[in-house]
Amino acid sequence: MNIMKTYQLTLRFAPALLLAAVLWLPRTGSAYEYDKDSSGAKIHWYDDSVKLRMLDSSFTEGDAWSTAFEEALDRWYRNPSPFYFYSQYGDATHNTNNSQNEVFFTHKASFLGGAPAATLVCSRGDEILWTDIGFDADEDYSTTHTATNTIGYGGDYRAFIPVVLHELGHALGLNHENDEYNIMGDDWSHMGCNGGELKYYPGEDACDGAVFLYGNNPTAFEDVSVSHWRYKGHDSGDSAYSAHKRTAILDSTGVELSKLSSSAADPIYKVSSGQTIQVVFTYENNGRHDQSPIVGYYHSGNNIISTGDTLLGTRTPLLGRNDVYTFTNTVTLPGGLTSGHTNAVGVVIDKDNAISEVNEANNAAYILIYIK
Repeated sequence: MNIMKTYQLTLRFAPALLLAAVLWLPRTGSAYEYDKDSSGAKIHWYDDSVKLRMLDSSFTEGDAWSTAFEEALDRWYRNPSPFYFYSQYGDATHNTNNSQNEVFFTHKASFLGGAPAATLVCSRGDEILWTDIGFDADEDYSTTHTATNTIGYGGDYRAFIPVVLHELGHALGLNHENDEYNIMGDDWSHMGCNGGELKYYPGEDACDGAVFLYGNNPTAFEDVSVSHWRYKGHDSGDSAYSAHKRTAILDSTGVELSKLSSSAADPIYKVSSGQTIQVVFTYENNGRHDQSPIVGYYHSGNNIISTGDTLLGTRTPLLGRNDVYTFTNTVTLPGGLTSGHTNAVGVVIDKDNAISEVNEANNAAYILIYIK
């Protein structure tokens, strides 16, 4: 008796960078997307750990590319599900459809489809059998954490690690998402930043999707984060992706303050010494359990926000593990600030370190201010 096996090949792309304006649409809530079989069942790996073979001509263990890729693997390892990828270096050749999980750089337009990266997933029924992850060899990537190198902060390069995080999301079974701030949308603007250093992480929505696909990790992986990026709407180039924009500073009536330069990639808001303002930041709970962290708001003489800066106030929000929160909070700047200087207001989430987190690097963010 012959048994016919039906295979499904799914090719997913990282979002291309488009400079056109996005649609202004209301946020509709948490709704991670995932691949489904013909019956509507979730497609996933049957094992909780999967080996990725790194093409030798693309990734040499210990070089900048492999180091960046390993950071992305580590960030995904710290998600609240038991699933994780791990790497093996020294793969001599790459061949699509060889039933191996391979990672490589490529010039093939047929694979990339005009995107900076793409992931091919082969499944049978609801089981993922293998995956290929390819990155555009001609893309201008940055493997560093320096914000000013990257397109989100006025630089010329696309941050490599968020692209890897996005593609790994596809490889574990997630699809594109457009309903909230998340890595499976426009990955180049999903990140934290403090002191000009980028902080990369999968984010709440993708972590929530991983838990849906693979269940909870028996170890209580916990993580809260804050960012000065927020949800903007659907990407106008491809509405399957969420688009993001920077958060803002408002006056006491809720009107956005004017900026020192309307075109600056890192906006600087004009304020007065002693002024009461409203600051907007985005908060995520990327861990297993709901959290109520103490959030501290600070004034700083630079863009490095820490608990050593001047405390302006606190709040203790409830952060569920299945949503993204963009909060507005009212604070009053100190009096006696020097006119003509650029300072910052910022936030530290879990300011008292009450939560044992798997990632402490994404707990602070800033917005620049200019003292009139």
